[in-house]
Amino acid sequence: MSKNRMEIHFFVGARVLRGPDWGQGDSDGGEGYLGTVTQLLGNGRVCVVWDKGAETICRAGGDEKHDLRLFDTAPSGVRHKGTKCSACGQGDIWSMLWRCQQCTGSDLCTFCYSEDKHEINHRFIRIDWPGDVGQALPVRKVSVKVRAIGIFPGAKVIRGKDWMWNDQDGGQSSEGEVEGYEPEAVDSWRNLIRVRWQSGVVNSYRLGFQGKVDLLCVEEETGPFYYRDHLPLLDITQKEVTSKERASQGSRPSLVLRHPEPHKSVVENVDTGNDDAADKLAMGVGVGDHVTITANEQQLETLQKDFGGCTPGMIKSIGNTGEVTSISRRGAVCVRFGPTNRVSYRFNPAAVIKLQKFEENDIVRVKSSKDLTQLFNRKIGWKPEMDKTLGKVGRVRKVDHEGNILVEVEGQLFLYSPACCLHEPAESVTSHREETVKQEMTSAKTQPAATVKNMELREVARDHMDSGTPDRVNAMHRLFAAIKCDDDRKVKEMCLLDPNLVECEYTGITPLILALYEGRRKCVRVLLELGADVSRCVSDDSNKTPMSAALEGKNEDLVELLLELGANKEHWYSPGVTAIDLAIKYSLVGAVLALAKHGADVNKKNLGGKTPIHIAIELKKTDIVEALLSLPEVDIEIEDDNYFNALQLACLRDHPRSVELILQRDKSGVNKRRKGDSSPLHIAAYNDHVECVRLLVINGGADVNIRNERTKGTALHNACLAGHFAAAEALLELGADVNVVDADGDTPLHLAVGGKIENYGQGDSADVEIMCRVQLSNMLISAGAFVDARNSQGRTPLSYGHTEVREGVKMFIKNNRSAVKLKTGRGSVDFSPPVFGGQDNLEEKLKRVGLPCGLCGHPKSDVTLYPCQHKCVCSGCSVAVTCCPLCDEPVKEKINTGPDDEVYDLEKKFNLM
Repeated sequence: MSKNRMEIHFFVGARVLRGPDWGQGDSDGGEGYLGTVTQLLGNGRVCVVWDKGAETICRAGGDEKHDLRLFDTAPSGVRHKGTKCSACGQGDIWSMLWRCQQCTGSDLCTFCYSEDKHEINHRFIRIDWPGDVGQALPVRKVSVKVRAIGIFPGAKVIRGKDWMWNDQDGGQSSEGEVEGYEPEAVDSWRNLIRVRWQSGVVNSYRLGFQGKVDLLCVEEETGPFYYRDHLPLLDITQKEVTSKERASQGSRPSLVLRHPEPHKSVVENVDTGNDDAADKLAMGVGVGDHVTITANEQQLETLQKDFGGCTPGMIKSIGNTGEVTSISRRGAVCVRFGPTNRVSYRFNPAAVIKLQKFEENDIVRVKSSKDLTQLFNRKIGWKPEMDKTLGKVGRVRKVDHEGNILVEVEGQLFLYSPACCLHEPAESVTSHREETVKQEMTSAKTQPAATVKNMELREVARDHMDSGTPDRVNAMHRLFAAIKCDDDRKVKEMCLLDPNLVECEYTGITPLILALYEGRRKCVRVLLELGADVSRCVSDDSNKTPMSAALEGKNEDLVELLLELGANKEHWYSPGVTAIDLAIKYSLVGAVLALAKHGADVNKKNLGGKTPIHIAIELKKTDIVEALLSLPEVDIEIEDDNYFNALQLACLRDHPRSVELILQRDKSGVNKRRKGDSSPLHIAAYNDHVECVRLLVINGGADVNIRNERTKGTALHNACLAGHFAAAEALLELGADVNVVDADGDTPLHLAVGGKIENYGQGDSADVEIMCRVQLSNMLISAGAFVDARNSQGRTPLSYGHTEVREGVKMFIKNNRSAVKLKTGRGSVDFSPPVFGGQDNLEEKLKRVGLPCGLCGHPKSDVTLYPCQHKCVCSGCSVAVTCCPLCDEPVKEKINTGPDDEVYDLEKKFNLM
């Protein structure tokens, strides 16, 4: 993965897509949807505003994870001066540069590379910035290609998060249409877009310029294709370059962060009391300091709005003691909680408070704010009798390993977080004792002589958490250290001296969970011998169990051991997944088989309605799929919530190996229709998954002419409607009927000519699609498709589609007359209007229907005659027309309504997805 990391350090404004480690569901809008990097947060994270409006914090190298791929770096200023795209002629190529390794002087811009310019079986390298040595890539011919979606010309938008233009858009919620990008600037491009509002006003707005996003997409538009796995991963964790290195690298930008405005020192809406506020204002925070969170959940979410947002991990850290690992240039405080936690959270400095250090016999005052002290003592716990200690003076009797203090207040001992107390001058004790001496004397007369002062510390701790006392915490710290060293002798010795240690929780986990995750097998066996619970969840996190620890640690032999000892194999982990689902996620074939052997339900659905076989296919885990299919109890006919069974899903996700394995096991479902409509062959053809098409027919014996029960269309209809040349070619080779008709009487040729052209009229991308449809149509004609076949409306294929497609097909017909077949058997192609019966019926049927010109024969009339409403003459002939050529009725009015090219709508024609 590291080879794909981009090494430039300035990404604000760059356009991005979800990456290989993406795990935030469809918050980005889905696969292919674009977003804009608006802020670098440090710690390997960035803030992204997605075109659909969501704002997320994404890992860009942090935790060695990559949530994002770079789609376009031109908005952030990446430019290769002195280069030229050999396909479109663009000079000084913006964004990534793609260089052919087999042809000298063949450089492509990003869009020409994605549009398959140059030979697609040639090997390229991707050059991310000027002077980069480049990254070798697989050939495009065998790579995954996806279409980008979001704010592109034609998209509908409204004002977004950074809008600052008053009512220039016509008012709140007014929609505008994106017309295009503004011309390239000196230092960046494609970060300003032009929008026409409903009022007619046209202006330009920021889409990444200086990290701002003025617009939110309400109706997205499709953009260019891209080769998903060829794009670089967004990574901001690389070392920062020196000024000398920058000078030698020309335009290569560097990481620049701005210092923030001063922040308020006291959290708003928190009744801290005078002592708390004075304490907080006086205490600065530095690297290495111990701190805690000084806000509740709602307050923390408010404080974090401008600091990267608030995560569940941050919420769980409230009440815990953390250590400051760094302070960013923007002033954010990065805090790590717990010695075993590798993650540092980035906090608003107003959300943290530095903890004072205490020693035995120090005089302290408990803070007076009940809400705040309860918040600080959240992890330790709070008892009603502690309310009486608020604002009172006491003495520290013990300090535990985590810095928590055991304080004696008025003869009673209570355990506090250090954030709950302040140092108090010694003279304060005298005056305070004078106020309470009478109460103590009265109490001495009525109470037994023994006081809490003489209690053992471990008895006090028993009223709190079982691992909360200093002695117990120290013991747990030593026990965890012994486990990490796999010192089973010491672990056994400590647990025999204090049996409670076996099930104590420390840093949020139990000794057994730690041993299983670390793979300390000797310690695991000792803890199990001493009675550790093999199915216990930790008290505050049901996702942490011995089983999940063994799976996450990828220790399959320990998974088997837990199962033999009766571990819960059906425990639900959030978000609604089982142990088998976790095993699939971590690619643990042995664990999957072990769980199945011990009775785990291999057909259990998760919250998304997917069974383990669905999950394995979705993740393209071939070994797991093979293992599951070896189990007779796995049901491949179960449908997920989208009504896909295993074979249909494999065809949808283009996983040929899964298709092959499923067919080896059982071919009976090869023609089964999804929701009674589309068979696996329909699905594969619709998505241009050619290898799946071949496997279904050759290995599975699928009916190549199987019909959709609703539309009566075949897989060849699907491929032609979607404009997929390769899938259509494969189907014809496998014996598909080229003249089969669907419920509307359409042949594949009708759909090939009449299919929709994405981005029609918007440049090279549309031109490629037009050429593809022309080639597809010509291939069908060469295979024997009738060019004069009429559908149920009496229309031939060439009465549909865009003009460019029709003209290309006509040229082929003209130059290859011997290859053209006619259903009528006549010697020339006849595109005349159909006869429906009587003359009155015909005239009614043809109202406003675009027909060939009745005078000159032009393929499509563009003038409607009134009052008869027949569109049967072109604009050139309409000047001399006085009577309708179709019905001879006198013409009173002529209206040019345009040729109105008709195309087939995918969603209306088929209900596949």
